[in-house]
Amino acid sequence: MTANIQQELNHIVEIKGRATWLDTLIQGYRLYARTEGNSETTIRIANTALTKLKSFLESRKYSPDVVDIGARELREFILHLQQVRAFEHHPFTRPQANGLSGHAVNTYLRSIRAFWSWLVREEFINSNPFAKVKVPKPPKKVIATFSEKQLNAILRAIDTATPAGFRDWTMMLMLLDTGLRAGELVATHHEQCQPRRRYG
Repeated sequence: MTANIQQELNHIVEIKGRATWLDTLIQGYRLYARTEGNSETTIRIANTALTKLKSFLESRKYSPDVVDIGARELREFILHLQQVRAFEHHPFTRPQANGLSGHAVNTYLRSIRAFWSWLVREEFINSNPFAKVKVPKPPKKVIATFSEKQLNAILRAIDTATPAGFRDWTMMLMLLDTGLRAGELVATHHEQCQPRRRYG
């Protein structure tokens, strides 16, 4: 553990008390994730997932000490995530009739598993309970494709008699033929439009 993370954890422990309590270690993990260069989105998701776990443990009157959190508690939390309504307990959005998506459940659990791997590496705990817990796989996404009729309608809607229209028609064909992402195509277009430097 780097010195600045250890120093910050020591400071948090002085304020909150227990070195291995979940809320104490969440703060240390956020600092660690930033020093490792993780994106703010990754850190935000991990913080949300761990906060949900903390709230769940509190609601069941389970120990907040990570030493006491094992496979049984994590399995119960997985069931909780699979049954909870979307936006339940959200401060600004009303709960929805539907539950969390399989992708959301998988994302939260992978973030928590990474946190527990960190706990083992930093020797806060001796073993990882996720070794006994299977994270549910996200459902496979089936992306609907355009029909031939839809593709013809898209291409016919472009006026190829104008320079801009011919450009759009060409870009559309390139997207369809190569599978490029829109951002990649735009980057390619900008690169081609940059003025060429003349040497000599």
